[in-house]
Amino acid sequence: MALSTPAESLINIYNLIIPGLDTSTSVGIALCSGFKEPISFPTLLSNGLNLCILRANVVISRNNILQSVFKAISNNANGKMKAKAISTEVIFSLSPYRQIKQSLATFGISGIPDTVWVVSLANDPNSVISKFLELTQSQLLSQTAAEVGNTDLIYEIYGITPEELSIGSLEDAITNRIAVKDL
Repeated sequence: MALSTPAESLINIYNLIIPGLDTSTSVGIALCSGFKEPISFPTLLSNGLNLCILRANVVISRNNILQSVFKAISNNANGKMKAKAISTEVIFSLSPYRQIKQSLATFGISGIPDTVWVVSLANDPNSVISKFLELTQSQLLSQTAAEVGNTDLIYEIYGITPEELSIGSLEDAITNRIAVKDL
């Protein structure tokens, strides 16, 4: 369900400050839908749009996306990235899997996507996401991650147990998975 609200209000902008780095990073996150054809990554890249695009049904919280962005930026700064590109490292950081290929297959997109989270690490995330919407002829959505996330699928992907949920939320359990993945 799309809203007639100005596009900028549906793009969440965050300013991440990573301890030990001298700069901050602007991150834009938006929920998009209405794709009529597959998303062409070469077209996006040729237009200067280096984005991370996640299947919306496997994400329960924007905070979990931000945590994976934080971890990816930190890994990049510390020379510990497992992926070749920061956008892929974001997907890998969000995923509970140890193989990049499996992470991309589960959290990335293929074919004509239904609903996706678009993550921009550009200096001006609003303009990058707006250009993405124009190129893909898609639209911004107003739903929350919890409204579009498939909790049963997310439980299965992360192996969340009822015991974990007795002491915290699903978002908390995923936060723990992101935090301890490399240990």
